[in-house]
Amino acid sequence: MILMRPFPFLLALALTFLQAGETLLGSGATFPANAYAEWIKEYEKSTQNRVSYLSIGSGGGIKQIKSGVVDFGASEEPLKESELAVGFHQFPSLRGSIALVYNLPSLKDGDLRLTPELISDIYLGLITHWQDPKIRALNPNIPLPNLPITPLHRNDGSGTTLAFTSYMDHQSKTWSESIGKGKALAWPKGMGAKGNAGMSQLVSQKEGSLGYVELSYKLQEKLSAALLPLSSDLKEWLSPVDVEKGYPLITTSYIIFPLKSKKAREVVHFFDYSFKQGDATLRRLGFIPLNKEEKGLIQKRWQELGLL
Repeated sequence: MILMRPFPFLLALALTFLQAGETLLGSGATFPANAYAEWIKEYEKSTQNRVSYLSIGSGGGIKQIKSGVVDFGASEEPLKESELAVGFHQFPSLRGSIALVYNLPSLKDGDLRLTPELISDIYLGLITHWQDPKIRALNPNIPLPNLPITPLHRNDGSGTTLAFTSYMDHQSKTWSESIGKGKALAWPKGMGAKGNAGMSQLVSQKEGSLGYVELSYKLQEKLSAALLPLSSDLKEWLSPVDVEKGYPLITTSYIIFPLKSKKAREVVHFFDYSFKQGDATLRRLGFIPLNKEEKGLIQKRWQELGLL
């Protein structure tokens, strides 16, 4: 069961379900929420064990696992060694790409090309219109609309934002000097949205908007996504589904849980089952499963900890 509502409501509802026989409660990143929703369905059907996941953002998930409110947390920003040293265990669960999505009625999915420099100028308010000469120069053969640009960003503590801004921070000196990277930033321009679902909905509603979401939300909402350059020579352009060709905006999601928790074995059991049975589901949704070697190392560590 995946829940996406204001957190106090979510927590109260989830605890009610727990009292009625729920096994596990997790919270955190919206980035992997669509994948976890399907994994949970498959796990519950096979094992009769129940799981709830509160999709509240990476920052919220880390706070909740540290405070002991939930059994596991999810984040695209892994805990530091000093944080893990107090009794937490973490492991990667999946990977996924981030799509730069737009609402431009005159353009189809994949029509628009954007470079990190153009994205930086848009979010800094230096480019404010879709017919700006710099955008035209990169996209000479498409009908760019006569619309102002509305850059969208997350207004919650977000692992998706961390991944997007880390890419931009690395690719654009202007971005690095002006905006930087992190889960929550002081954005100079644009409108804010909560969660990947909120961002997707806002892009759908706002003509002229540009935002960033995990790929499964783009596919679910049938949004259009920009192509990004593979390298600075601009010879090859990739969409967010081109992960095997080197699409550059990819991130990893992590699971965190306390080793001394009574539910530690059950957390491991759920993700071990999903590692073994859930790769086809991930690929169908647009995620990237961990490879066999990565899973083997994680499972070996679980065995060493006496959890598997």
